Amino acid sequence: MTQFDITETNVAVERLLDATENPRHRYLLEAYNRHRYLEMAGRYKEIFAPEMTVEHPVYRFSLIGQPGFKLDGQEQVQRCTTTGPRRTSACSMPRTRWWPSATTWS
Repeated sequence: MTQFDITETNVAVERLLDATENPRHRYLLEAYNRHRYLEMAGRYKEIFAPEMTVEHPVYRFSLIGQPGFKLDGQEQVQRCTTTGPRRTSACSMPRTRWWPSATTWS
């Protein structure tokens, strides 16, 4: 069984930040990186500070082997985040290696 090393969680994001020059993409990656560190530290209230989120967040999830789902609005997102992955499978992210990318949609 593979051991989960929390110190390796944001390595892919930080590597991508090192290679990213587009200021907008860097901003998104930096915010995402901070968000993940706050989540891991259990500092959820700081994630929902006005400078860290939009007024009406919408999260869309599409995980392999599971039906997609959407969290629409502050209440749903906060409930999912503060409930935590140990208590609800709908909000648990798999502990696997992944490769993030920064993309802007119009």
